[in-house]
Amino acid sequence: MAPGPARHVPAFRLYALGWGLLGLALAAAAVPSIGRLAPSSLLFLALATAGTFLTIRLRSGLVLTMQVILAPVWLFGWPTAIPILLLSCSILLAFHRMTIWRAVLSFGSAATWSAAAGIAFARLHPHPTFGEAWQDLVAAAASTALYVGGHTLTEAVGQRIDTKEPIHLSPKHLTGLAGLSFLVYGSLSYLMVLAFQTRPAPHVLTAAVWLLTGLALKGFLETREANARLHEMLAELHRLSITDPLTGLYNRRHFAEVLDREVARHRRHGQPLTLLLLDLRNLKQINDTLGHPTGDRALCGVADVLRSRLRRTDSVFRIGGDEFAILLPNTDGGGGALVAHSLYARIQELDPAVDVTIGIATFPQDAEDGEGLVAAADAAMYRARASGESVGAVR
Repeated sequence: MAPGPARHVPAFRLYALGWGLLGLALAAAAVPSIGRLAPSSLLFLALATAGTFLTIRLRSGLVLTMQVILAPVWLFGWPTAIPILLLSCSILLAFHRMTIWRAVLSFGSAATWSAAAGIAFARLHPHPTFGEAWQDLVAAAASTALYVGGHTLTEAVGQRIDTKEPIHLSPKHLTGLAGLSFLVYGSLSYLMVLAFQTRPAPHVLTAAVWLLTGLALKGFLETREANARLHEMLAELHRLSITDPLTGLYNRRHFAEVLDREVARHRRHGQPLTLLLLDLRNLKQINDTLGHPTGDRALCGVADVLRSRLRRTDSVFRIGGDEFAILLPNTDGGGGALVAHSLYARIQELDPAVDVTIGIATFPQDAEDGEGLVAAADAAMYRARASGESVGAVR
């Protein structure tokens, strides 16, 4: 079960209606067989009802339930799934805030693919009991793959239609969802069938296997999800610690780390590294006369220019209130001067009121370490400012 908006687009409603009608047709065809089902099948109806409340909510928004669809299908035939799905969808609609259209799609898709899986299993495993291990596994795996793959794809297409987000049909996304569903539903169903055919007290053993296996899978998956969320939070905290909140560029702390690392790397490989220091020399005047919001917009505008005009291998930092740093790997002083003049021209084109000065220094010609490189670029910037120029290099 995947999340969806409370209000659905007409194309999604039409798509869900088509699958729902197909599910109702299968339900009508299953009515005669349902009346002849063994009383033992009621156990799986009860477990499916309980399994609808035993859920695993993933980061993607997908909700897995510990329903038992494939086990009774393998044991009693695909019509067994129809009352289970009707009851489960009713519970999901009432207690999990599923919309009526998503419930219709879920029922139609699950009914269709459980029927296909049941027919495939019966052809691959015509014997009434599980006795030959290899044949059991082949039939169970193929049936599970058919059900999980078809149901996952059907739901994903619905999500794509409803949200227009292409990620729902990306191979990576589909493979991840199908693989996880295969693990949960395939393993749980197979163990339950084995337990159901064990004597004595098969009903008690089947219920125990469902409960213990379901709780174990729930614990495993929720622990994995918690670890993934923790790693995401730590990554986000690290990102915030190295990012300037106003411009979104890297901050001074990260600049010091990257500068030392890049100087060491370029020293090993004998390649030049150019540093540009860019200063908004009239930022204070903008803040005093036009207000700090205007000054902030000027800073963000310069940051956008730096981001858009540089290579992916270059790094941009805001290292002070009005100062930026740009690292240009494998770039000599001449290449750095071309980049500096291009950046200056672009900034002036977008906002002539912003007055910037850029200083250029190159490793190893102008300095032997990171600290010296910053000092050289800073000196070049101040010399350019003193002489009325916009771009200055070490002479």
